[in-house]
Amino acid sequence: MSKKQKPKNSLENLTWNDLEAWAGSRIVSRGKSYRKNGHVRELAQTSEGRLIAYVRGSERYVTQVASDSGNLSSECTCPYGSTCKHAVAVVLEYLEQIRQGKEIVRASDDDPRFAMLEAEDEDDYDGYDDDFYDDDEDDDNFHPEYEVRKKKPASESSLKAFLESKTKSQLVDLIIELARHSDATEESLRNRIHVADGSVQAIVKAIRKDIREFSREPYDYDDYGSFPNYSRTKERLETLLSGGYYDEILSVGKDLLKAGTEQVEMYNDEGELGEEIGGCMDIVFRALPRTSLSPVEQMVWATDTELADQYDLCSDTRHFWNGNHSRNDWSGLADILLARLPEQKVKKGRYDFSAAYQRDSISSRAIRALEEAGRGDEILPLCRKEAEITGSYVRLVKYLLKNNQPEEAEEWIAKGIQATDSQWPGISAELRKHLEEIRKVQGDWPGITVMRAGEFFRNPCLETWKETEEAAKKAGVWESVRTCALNYLETGSLPNSKTGWPLSEIGPVPPSRFPETFPDINVLIQIAVYEKNPDEVLKWYEIQKKERGGYFPVACNRETVAEALKEKYPDHSLEIWKHIVEKSIAEVKPSGYQTAAKYLTKIHQVMSSQGKEKAWQKYLSDLKQTHARKKRLMEILDGVSGKRILDI
Repeated sequence: MSKKQKPKNSLENLTWNDLEAWAGSRIVSRGKSYRKNGHVRELAQTSEGRLIAYVRGSERYVTQVASDSGNLSSECTCPYGSTCKHAVAVVLEYLEQIRQGKEIVRASDDDPRFAMLEAEDEDDYDGYDDDFYDDDEDDDNFHPEYEVRKKKPASESSLKAFLESKTKSQLVDLIIELARHSDATEESLRNRIHVADGSVQAIVKAIRKDIREFSREPYDYDDYGSFPNYSRTKERLETLLSGGYYDEILSVGKDLLKAGTEQVEMYNDEGELGEEIGGCMDIVFRALPRTSLSPVEQMVWATDTELADQYDLCSDTRHFWNGNHSRNDWSGLADILLARLPEQKVKKGRYDFSAAYQRDSISSRAIRALEEAGRGDEILPLCRKEAEITGSYVRLVKYLLKNNQPEEAEEWIAKGIQATDSQWPGISAELRKHLEEIRKVQGDWPGITVMRAGEFFRNPCLETWKETEEAAKKAGVWESVRTCALNYLETGSLPNSKTGWPLSEIGPVPPSRFPETFPDINVLIQIAVYEKNPDEVLKWYEIQKKERGGYFPVACNRETVAEALKEKYPDHSLEIWKHIVEKSIAEVKPSGYQTAAKYLTKIHQVMSSQGKEKAWQKYLSDLKQTHARKKRLMEILDGVSGKRILDI
């Protein structure tokens, strides 16, 4: 349960920065509040130097903190477990008592709190995660001696033992009493009565009523309590399933999916509603193979339901499809799906995504059905035909490569790139990846270099630079390729044989969808950093800064540049870091102060290495004087300066 970090000193020598490095600024902030409000009680210290105390959250917790050879560690009976706000509060209470010259009470070896910590390790206790609560009651209402920790609920085995100890008459009385106090229990029992006497239409009617209510329930964006509750519907479906009423379940399946889809479209939750509906649809699919439909009809029903599922509400249908379906069944499904394809029209001359997607979904299922039916010779002609109708070139290429036909795959890759490059670059990019895999098998690194260089010119960035470098080095042409690539970044001119390009022509590069300007200073700086060339980093950084009228370049480059320059040009790094510090403090919020602390530490390290300790102290002093009213910032600056918490 314990978690260890490494502050540089013992407890008495801790700085605020040390404490925040261990626990994080948010937890430290809450720990400070806990200590200030008197939530730490009965602080004691063991002979080994460990601290132990009660800390009040939403319950009374036992917290222990130790410092072992400069390593802080903690344990707590709260759900957080370790390095929590309670541990921070204990450390701060200890330091406050030391500051006031108080003697810390010695903890006895038989202190009951040690047993409570051990019991927590064995999961004997359960509690609320008070880190999700801010209801810190007034200290006057806190009475540890009367507070009792909750035990975990009774286990299933203990409930079973309790019920087995009762007579039949006592169990009947107990169930009737439970039904009297719980509508859900009463309904569950009545549903079982309906199943037992065969009158299940009452259950089906209740499910349909649920569906109608779901469809007309008012939508309240902010009220999670208004979300439809499918738990009752799920229980009714499970009752029908256990009773063997499979056709009745299937009769409501598509209506349930339709209502669920409408609900998911209306509500902006985090997936909980979809999971509830999915649990209901899972029962429907479990019932499907046991219905009176023929096997082919079952497969068509499952296919149509999946095609109508826009939000993955039927996410676990594998148990149905992995069932015992014969080749004839699969063949029957294939024929039905193939007959549907001509009905799925896709407009020519303009890529109709919705229509193409629907047709692809049907054809993909038809292809699987053909495979399972042993009709593999029909798949390739179908893939060729569909590729030109829906743009499914990637599927065709994968199938050709799977069947060891790389030559035809290359032909279709070329066709696909030409057809999709301008409008659907994602498809063409995937096709290029497959072409690259073919080239790798052939050992054609010059060809791969041309492809990767083309991608670099289409999308210049450090990632495509590295990919081009890898291929060009294997092809033995990196120096020439590098020169051409840098020239492109500086001028925007694509290379050719006259400008030193060592390989076959790259071909036309489609215009970027984003505005391009040259030189591309951001990428040039990234490359210079990657190649560990501080002179080039500084050169392009200064050019960018000049272009911006003396303003500092964008944040991502600022930080990267400062790190790259700190060894050879430390004054430039200091200038950048000080600018970031000023901007971060100007945010006037704790997160900004934390960012400032990060860069102040870097500034201190560099100035110390330069022998400028006095200049550092003056800089820090000036910051304190300028921002003296920002109390939280003062604590952080004291931490950066190395001041102990005890000395502040």
